[in-house]
Amino acid sequence: MMLLLVVAVAHAQFVSGDVLVDAIGLQDGGPLHNNAIDYVIRFGCPQCGEGIGSKRTEGGNRFGLDFYTKYVSRLSILAEGNVGIGTSTPGELLEVNGNAKIDGALEFDIADPADPSAHLTYSSVLSNEPVLLFRGEARLSEGEASVSLPPNFERLTRTDSRTIVLTNIDGFDPVAIKSQNGAVIANNTFVAYSSNPKSSQRFSWEVKGVRAEAPAARATQ
Repeated sequence: MMLLLVVAVAHAQFVSGDVLVDAIGLQDGGPLHNNAIDYVIRFGCPQCGEGIGSKRTEGGNRFGLDFYTKYVSRLSILAEGNVGIGTSTPGELLEVNGNAKIDGALEFDIADPADPSAHLTYSSVLSNEPVLLFRGEARLSEGEASVSLPPNFERLTRTDSRTIVLTNIDGFDPVAIKSQNGAVIANNTFVAYSSNPKSSQRFSWEVKGVRAEAPAARATQ
């Protein structure tokens, strides 16, 4: 038999000291089930799906925190400090499973490899589309070069969004892309060639492609 005590008060309550939920530490603490009491902090009615749980038993996000809405865990904080949005098993300090939108600048701060006491700050590349970018160098042999891209490049990018930029290094022989059955990239490979059949021109390349699973580009006001 379970007794649920609901106390209505006219004023906010102030607590000086700790508040313990499942102080014995033997209960599940998650997940939050419909019409069930799972030793979580609930918001709203007893059957509402909003709450915060901390799993005490073996397995799952033990000793972490899970935040629920509509009975679904939306955000998890592991005991080690990693935070997951859309995932209960974040492998990094912050891991997001799904699309994310940032209003403002996005910067990356890393330690200077040459001076561990210093830091380097980089800004992200801004684009109206989520782009995959790869780059490298190659050299023509007898006027042609076949360049292999990282595995699965074609699977990860849209066929109508792939572009290639070539830049000569130490020379002026013309270098262009040779299409393969009408496509600039086929089998994760592109072909560069020159009008000079004997050319050994060195060049750098940059390949871009819009991610296949990403939503279409949109303008915002």
